[in-house]
Amino acid sequence: MSGVTTVSRPEPLPALLPHEPVPLPRRIGARALDCVLVFLLPPAQVIMLTRSTVAGLLLPLAFSLVIVAVVVTQSATPGQTMMGMRHVDVRSGRPSGGRTAVKYLLQGLAGALSLCVLPIVALAQAQPPFRRTWFDERTGLALIERAAPGSAPRTAPPGTQVATPTFAPPAAPAAPAAPAVPVAPGVPGAPSVLAAPSAPADPATSVDRPAVATVLLDNGTQIAVTDPVVLGRDPVAPPSHPHARPVPVADAERSISKTHVLLAPAPGGVWVLDLHSTNGVRVLAGATGVRTLDPAVPALVAGGTVVEYGERRFEVAG
Repeated sequence: MSGVTTVSRPEPLPALLPHEPVPLPRRIGARALDCVLVFLLPPAQVIMLTRSTVAGLLLPLAFSLVIVAVVVTQSATPGQTMMGMRHVDVRSGRPSGGRTAVKYLLQGLAGALSLCVLPIVALAQAQPPFRRTWFDERTGLALIERAAPGSAPRTAPPGTQVATPTFAPPAAPAAPAAPAVPVAPGVPGAPSVLAAPSAPADPATSVDRPAVATVLLDNGTQIAVTDPVVLGRDPVAPPSHPHARPVPVADAERSISKTHVLLAPAPGGVWVLDLHSTNGVRVLAGATGVRTLDPAVPALVAGGTVVEYGERRFEVAG
């Protein structure tokens, strides 16, 4: 079984990791298709008016209702739908037609007030890979290549996988049968369980959430990874994951950075992201050696794999 698959580009949120972003030329192509549909409306209305005044006057309304229906049901404009795209919620990874309609309502108003300047500027300033514009950020959306929700993570090109090494965690007292009050992490030899935060009250925010992953630190601490987690001497949530849970790790040698590495749940393991740390993040690859992760490039690390960050390490539970 392979231990780690490196994704070739950084991703802003774990829910987007299974999805492919839409390249800029395809986005422009979809926009061109939408423009063609709009430009066809006036000639069609003229033809309808020559035959029936009522039908000609109702044509723009019918056209608008069809466009809205497509956006709400497909989470995409007609051009995007024809080219195999859709919008998804950045937190759950699921399609959101209602917010897609809100996005294009905001974008249409901004375009009307600025003679189309603001939408063009917003797209030009959006950063790859997902090129989320101001309108996407306000509505919590990302435009992706159409794929079934919950699909498997992207497969890296050949040669980006390393073997899973064996790992014997340090000896530690057996955990009590009943849940106990967590012991502060970072104390060598003191095992503890960092419980995941309680589930949100709104079920919609937890739909399609990946299975819980477990990580065992070298000091005996277990971490239940149900949401993004940040490890470091004094970690803070990075701007790309503002809701990540900080987990401090004591490190007298100061080999790890204050905010070193981010973990997020994934099917069969965890996503590991080096947050531009000083001493890096490495995946132990057994007989094949050690693989150093590139900063800001997420890697899918399978269960049973050992990861070093600075002079510390953790194992992804198998």
